[in-house]
Amino acid sequence: MKTQLLLLKTIFIFLYFAGLSIGQSEYKCGTEEALKSNPALQSILENLEKEYKQKRQLNLTSLVPDMTTIYTVPLVFHVYHLGEAVGVGSNVSDAAIQASVDRLNTVFRATGIHAGLTPDIKIQFFYSQITY
Repeated sequence: MKTQLLLLKTIFIFLYFAGLSIGQSEYKCGTEEALKSNPALQSILENLEKEYKQKRQLNLTSLVPDMTTIYTVPLVFHVYHLGEAVGVGSNVSDAAIQASVDRLNTVFRATGIHAGLTPDIKIQFFYSQITY
C-alpha cells in the first residue's frame, strides 16, 4: 500500500513538472509571417484597423453626455405590510417615502450637505404615487 502511494505521488510530481516545462516552451504566432508573404492581406488588415479607429472615434463622441439636460425618473414604491395603520410598523408612510426620495435627490443633484463634495449627476427622482 505504501509502495503504491509512493509510486502515485512520484507519477503526480513527474506529470506536474512535465506540464510546467511544456507550458514554458515558446510558440510563435504566424500572423507576422503571413503578412510578410501576402501584401494583399496586410492591406486588408490596415483597412480594417482604419475602419475600427473611425468607428471607435464616432462612438466615443456620441457617448459624451449632455451635461445641461436634467433627467427625471419617476419612482413607484410597493409597500408590503402586515395590515397596520399607515406609518405604523411595516406600513411606511408617504412622508417617509418622500423623505427618502428627497435624500436621494440631494446626493444625485449635489445639493444640501453634498454640495461641492460630489458632482451633480443631473438625475432627479420624484415620488410617483399610485394608490389602489
